[in-house]
Amino acid sequence: MWDGPGGEAHGAVRLRASRLFLPLDLILSGFGYAVAITLRFNGHVPAQDSSSFRFFLPIAIVVHLAASCLSGVYDREWRHASTTELGRVLVAGFGSGAVLFAASFAMPQSIPRSTIIFGTIVAVFFLGSLRLCRRA
Repeated sequence: MWDGPGGEAHGAVRLRASRLFLPLDLILSGFGYAVAITLRFNGHVPAQDSSSFRFFLPIAIVVHLAASCLSGVYDREWRHASTTELGRVLVAGFGSGAVLFAASFAMPQSIPRSTIIFGTIVAVFFLGSLRLCRRA
């Protein structure tokens, strides 16, 4: 879309601004699962589960980021905290949680499925809150 002189630069800035969420999403989705496994074991994660979690966490982060890209979370700048844009975050988050839950049955190292469910909820809460707080 061409907005006249400088219109392309404005679109590029908007695109880059929406992509700034990518590293924050990476950190917050990982932190959401870390909170979930820590709470699951009351702060004392057994060595076997800790090893499984180190295997699982990069997979979970990649799945969350891929789902966000596929659902259009990074396609536009959030000008207003609308239900459409928040819906994209919810679809991406819970869709990735469903994929991770299904994939957990095929993973060589098992992670408690309650961690996947609760981690998905916490990660979606963090990612949605980040976007809503930025607009507030």
